[in-house]
Amino acid sequence: MPFDALFLTALSEELRPRALGCRVDKVQQPARDAVILALRGPGGGGRLLLTAAPNQPRIHFTDVPQENPAQPPMFCMLLRKHLVGETRRDHAAADGAARRPRVRLHRRDGQPPRRST
Repeated sequence: MPFDALFLTALSEELRPRALGCRVDKVQQPARDAVILALRGPGGGGRLLLTAAPNQPRIHFTDVPQENPAQPPMFCMLLRKHLVGETRRDHAAADGAARRPRVRLHRRDGQPPRRST
């Protein structure tokens, strides 16, 4: 299925009610090109799978357990440092011209997630 503007708009509308206002509780990286964000909050949350595989890019909630490596990759540890516990998902939209989904996270105090220099 192609990632066109219509598909991305439908995807953002499907994810919005379940994930809006949720806190990032856990970050896992079961594969080199996949990340799972465990979300908790008023919308119910769940495990949001983000995959950037060249043959199957996708974003969806999953209940299927994934096998994680014994030692988390550096990218996973970096995401944990900046996202776990202090960020909330407050926006999802489709950037139709670039054919990419946008997910915006904010800290509890309303600021964007901190960045290291």
